Amino acid sequence: MKTWVKLYAEINHDPKLGRLTWAQRGLFCALLALAGEIDDRDDNDEETGRLDTVDNVAWRVRCSEQDLRDLMTTCGEGMICEQDGILVLVNYAKRQKRAPSDSRDAVKQRVKRHRDNKQAERNGHVTPLQEPVTAPESESESESESDTDTESHGAGAPGANAPTPAPPRTFQAWADDLRTAPNKGAVIQSMHHALFPDREALDFGRIGAAAKQVGSWGRLAQLMWEASTRPPAGNVLDFVTAVAKGKNSNGRASPPPKKGGPPGSPTEIMPSGLTRRQEEMNERAMRDLLGERYVGSTPS
Repeated sequence: MKTWVKLYAEINHDPKLGRLTWAQRGLFCALLALAGEIDDRDDNDEETGRLDTVDNVAWRVRCSEQDLRDLMTTCGEGMICEQDGILVLVNYAKRQKRAPSDSRDAVKQRVKRHRDNKQAERNGHVTPLQEPVTAPESESESESESDTDTESHGAGAPGANAPTPAPPRTFQAWADDLRTAPNKGAVIQSMHHALFPDREALDFGRIGAAAKQVGSWGRLAQLMWEASTRPPAGNVLDFVTAVAKGKNSNGRASPPPKKGGPPGSPTEIMPSGLTRRQEEMNERAMRDLLGERYVGSTPS
């Protein structure tokens, strides 16, 4: 099941859609969303655009069968057709095709690599803290090098089973990864797995929605980092989005934090619950990450 589908801006200039009434345009968009919800795929894990029978589809998008058949007639078989009694959005597979890195197998491989890395960390096979941590490679580079190593050395060659680099251990390192990564959702997912290893993997659609709710990818990373000091009992993304809205995990407004330490001192407790020194460190990291888009919050 997908949590979102692509809607192209060119629909405003597409003559096939221009012939539809506004009600039919809304119905067509509802069919797109339904196709994403059903998420039917073939043996090669490719989208098919198959929906359901006419009567079932009409019920699921809350329209009459006649309205649905009128839409099929107006659109023509080039857009919507019926195959063996099943409605099919003809161009859905081409328009909604996933990137290779988002396929089910690719996601499973990423999760497996993270779990293997955590196991290696428990066994002591990690990069020492005083040594620089190598930034994660892109998936295509990692897979390419893995294939080359396998062909050159073989399964039993020295170094063939060398552990992958440990994930970053500082917020600055995560911020650097997030700033340079083309797939920021994957970095957030890796960060979540490293900070909260006992939680289920996050859905990419939910990650993107959370980043939008809190204001930016960098802000989401900062809130997750701060939450890791006292992990919430429930869903981490629900917790940090509630914090961003000024609420606690129960949805109620958070009480005013207690002040501690002399005002202006490094140990003064700030509204976020962190000390002034901790907020200043986070401030520098966020400024490096977001540049001119970052609006500072730490009092001078």
